[in-house]
Amino acid sequence: SDITITADSVRGQGFSLKQAKVNIRRPMNGEIIFRAQQLQAGERIFKLPAFDCAQLKIAQSVVECTAVKISSDKESASGFLRADWKNQSADFRLAPSEKEIVTGKVHFGGADINLQADISGGDMKRLAAFLPPTAPKITQGTLSGSINASSGNAGLRIEPDLLLANIFFSDKDGLHAGEKLNARFKGVITQAESTWRWKGDLDYVSGEALWTPLYFEKGGHKLTLAGSYDDKTLRIDSSILQLADIGAANITFAWDMGAKKMSDFRLAGKDINLGPLYKVLLKPYLEKTPFNALTVKGNGDIE
Repeated sequence: SDITITADSVRGQGFSLKQAKVNIRRPMNGEIIFRAQQLQAGERIFKLPAFDCAQLKIAQSVVECTAVKISSDKESASGFLRADWKNQSADFRLAPSEKEIVTGKVHFGGADINLQADISGGDMKRLAAFLPPTAPKITQGTLSGSINASSGNAGLRIEPDLLLANIFFSDKDGLHAGEKLNARFKGVITQAESTWRWKGDLDYVSGEALWTPLYFEKGGHKLTLAGSYDDKTLRIDSSILQLADIGAANITFAWDMGAKKMSDFRLAGKDINLGPLYKVLLKPYLEKTPFNALTVKGNGDIE
């Protein structure tokens, strides 16, 4: 016999589902279908994809689905899911395409949930759905790496370690573009009550990038960032920008979200190579001024 469960609203700690429906056909060895209109997490609302399992098997504490399909209006992914309720764990594998694979393990027990996921060959063009319409369009590139996440009474913790390879992007006006970009991001993001905190490193390894009027012909740059955000203030406690052939500078500030006002701004750098600094960062903004053809040499400090 079939089992159908419907609910106008399902609420949990920090989230809610609207118009949820689960349909199980031949429960011990059959099919399961899940639909929900939307997921709300905090202030954000997400449209959920459809979940279908065409080969459902239940044996004691283990639920296994060897033919999973997750689909939205434009995208779909196939794979498998295995949940072991006795050991409070689940394994999954999803493949949006032949070259894109996501595998992972989830541990759950009490209020704590832990996720370990590995990504291989992710198509960067999929990010277009999450970017503003005016953002440059990513036309090529892959995403690989790992994401570890945990959620419980202590809050949320996310640890990404991601590699971006052979990225191409551009906008319709040609004012922003990148070719053969390779980068790595590794960091820690935490959330407790209403406060988010983060720290991480972004390595711009190689490739060309134009962000008019700035142009970077090669990689070798690095940004180390630490800060926090709550309902009232965005605070950058440290943002060390290290540019190849130029040097490193640290920028700190606080931004009042309500008043839209900056405070505690500080910029400091030691032994900055002034020649490349002028050529790469200053001259592009001085093209139509008397200072666009200076000869700058030496090193200096910024305080």
